[in-house]
Amino acid sequence: MRSLTALFRRGAAAAATPPRRAGRSRTQRRIIGAVVGGLALVAAIAGGGAYLWYSGTVNRTVAAAMTEVGAAFHAAMTRGGLVIAEVKVKGIAQADPEAVRIALAATPGLPIFAFDPAAARARLLQLGWVKEARIQRRLPNAIAVEIDERTPFALWQSGREMKLIDRDGTVITAEHLGRYRDLPLVVGAGAAQEAAVLVALVSAQPELFRRMRAATWVSERRWNLRFDSGLDVRLPAEAPAQAILRLAALERDHGILDRKLKAIDLRMSDRLIVQLLEPASARNEKGKDT
Repeated sequence: MRSLTALFRRGAAAAATPPRRAGRSRTQRRIIGAVVGGLALVAAIAGGGAYLWYSGTVNRTVAAAMTEVGAAFHAAMTRGGLVIAEVKVKGIAQADPEAVRIALAATPGLPIFAFDPAAARARLLQLGWVKEARIQRRLPNAIAVEIDERTPFALWQSGREMKLIDRDGTVITAEHLGRYRDLPLVVGAGAAQEAAVLVALVSAQPELFRRMRAATWVSERRWNLRFDSGLDVRLPAEAPAQAILRLAALERDHGILDRKLKAIDLRMSDRLIVQLLEPASARNEKGKDT
């Protein structure tokens, strides 16, 4: 379990020296006075003191009472040792520890019962790397956090933006993507949510998967595959698994990926449509004409 206590202490004010026993009675008197004052105000309002409410007197007095109670609460927790002294986080491998620290907001010296585990968990789940988090107070003075990180699955390009996603299509991060360049690349709006199905189909054919360089989600209904030879393969919207099996057979029997082809259209199950690469001479002649 990784301790982030030192990181949490960075920039935090040192804990105040606990007050002497004599201060305890003063604290208790402040709490009692605040509560009594609050009850008196409630009684005044109930008795027809609406003027106090509309004039703002009640709001100001209640706020002052709550400040007194908060200070007394902090002092009591400090004297009892019930303040955060250690924060232990387990499960961080990729997430930024500083981002985790800020999301937790478990500052050393904070009364441990003032720390809200549910709110801290909600903030952690906003971090791209965090899939799940479990947070506990461990009395008298520790916070324990267990984090489940997302597993990188593919790179997703939408427009000019590139992002790392997990198997569910959830965006993890848009930073430091170079280290994930060996992952499949899926392109297009909606491709992130459809990627897991496609990758499962293609990876069942290791030779195809090894040579696939990108997959483009077309019109949010079907895939085009791009291979390392530059060949584009158009898959059907319906029954893409059968089309991939057909392509694997063509590669196994005829080495189709290395033929001089620009594209193969597999959208019709009863025929094979191919687009040839133009000969270099034809491309040159076309260039002269333009």
